[in-house]
Amino acid sequence: MGKTPVLEVRGLRKSFQDFEAVKGVDFTVYEGDIFGFLGPNGAGKSTTLRMVTSLINSTAGDIRIFGLPLSSNREHILSRMGILVEKPDLYGFLSGYDNLSMLSSLNGKRASRQRIEEVIHMVGLQGREQDKVRKYSQGMRQRLGIAQALIHDPEIIILDEPSNGLDPQGIVDIRELIIRLGREFKKTVILSSHLLNEVEMMANRMVIINKGQVTVEGDVQELLGGSTIKVTISCSHPEQALKIAAETTPDVRIADGQLVLEIPKESVAKLVSKLVANQIEVQAVVPVRKLEDYFISLT
Repeated sequence: MGKTPVLEVRGLRKSFQDFEAVKGVDFTVYEGDIFGFLGPNGAGKSTTLRMVTSLINSTAGDIRIFGLPLSSNREHILSRMGILVEKPDLYGFLSGYDNLSMLSSLNGKRASRQRIEEVIHMVGLQGREQDKVRKYSQGMRQRLGIAQALIHDPEIIILDEPSNGLDPQGIVDIRELIIRLGREFKKTVILSSHLLNEVEMMANRMVIINKGQVTVEGDVQELLGGSTIKVTISCSHPEQALKIAAETTPDVRIADGQLVLEIPKESVAKLVSKLVANQIEVQAVVPVRKLEDYFISLT
C-alpha cells in the first residue's frame, strides 16, 4: 500500500508585477517524510513555502493539504500545521516557558502546562525553560522557535532555514532534533536549507527548484546512488595507492595528490586495510558531499 500524500502542489505560479518568481511548480510530500526543499538563492523556494503556508496568495495553481484545497480550508489546514519561517519571534524579557504559554494562546486556546513541558523536553530545553530568552544562545532560541511550532501537536512542520546563523554545535543539535521529530514523533517535516550536507543526513525525499521551476524530485538515496560513497583518501605514495585501489575500484583517480574514488560504502574499510598492509600510510578518509555535487550539476 502506497504512502499517503499530505501535501500536493500542482502548477503553482507566483508573479510580482512583470517578474514570475515561481513558474508552474509540482511536487508531493508524503506522510512521515523528512522532505528537503532545495534551491539556490532566488530560485523561488521561499516564495513557494510562503504560498504553501498561506502567507502570500498564488497567482495560479493548486495546493492541497491533507487532501483538501488550501484556498477553501485555510483555517482548518493551518490548525494542523506548525510553521517556523526565518528567525522565531520571541520575547527576550520572558522565560522560555512563558513565551510558549503566551504564544500558544494566539489562536484562542492556551496550551496546558503538561503540553508545554512535553514540548520543552522534545526540543531539549529542560532545565532552561525558566531562564529569560535574552540569555539564550541562538541555537536555544531556534529550538524554542521549533517548540512554538510544535505546541499544538501539528501533523506537518515547515522549517525554513532552521540552522541559519548557528554555530557547528547548534547545527548538530537542530539536525538531531529534526531527525527525532520524524522518526520518534512521527511528524512530517518540510525542510528548506542551503546546508546541503545537513539535508543529505536528514531527508529521505527532496525536491530541487531552480529559476522558479522543479529540476528534480525523488528519494534522496536513489538520486544520489545510495549504495556507493565518494571519498578522498590522503595517503603516502598516491601513485602506488592508485594501482592498488584500481584492482577493485575502476572509478579512481588522483587529484591534488589525493585519491578520489567512488566505492561501495562497505568496501572503504577493506581498501584502507589493504593500503596499510602495503606500507602506505593513510592520513585521512574524507567523504565528498554527494548532494553538493549533484545540486551544482543540476543548478
